[in-house]
Amino acid sequence: MRPIKRRSGERGTMLTELALVMPLLILMLMLVLEGSRVIRTHQILNNAAREGARLSVQQENMGNTGGIITQVINYASQNGVTLTAANITVSQGALIPNGGVSIPASIVTVTYTYTPTFLSVLTYVGLPASFPLLAQAEFRNFY
Repeated sequence: MRPIKRRSGERGTMLTELALVMPLLILMLMLVLEGSRVIRTHQILNNAAREGARLSVQQENMGNTGGIITQVINYASQNGVTLTAANITVSQGALIPNGGVSIPASIVTVTYTYTPTFLSVLTYVGLPASFPLLAQAEFRNFY
């Protein structure tokens, strides 16, 4: 094998190209990481709302919204999302229209303010410092 001869004018071009492309690659990596964190957090909020709605439709939990809120907070905290009771609303007497009939249901709504971790340095470019996430679940009451 023969070594590749380079012309003297091409010295350092790979290093220059790397210096130009590396910030773009790092930005793309940060976008992927932040996007995956947002999706994960939203999925946890959805699951917490479903868990609250599941508990809310059980006969033994009728009128016990405080216990349901506590269970939603516990579910979220076990998965790394910190919620407060102010972030959760439980409506056990909601009516959902179904054709010409209204069905009694329980609706649990969870709100959360997400703060970016990896892209927080880009707030000066116009990226918001935080943004709201909302999850809602409704289950039919059987009591």
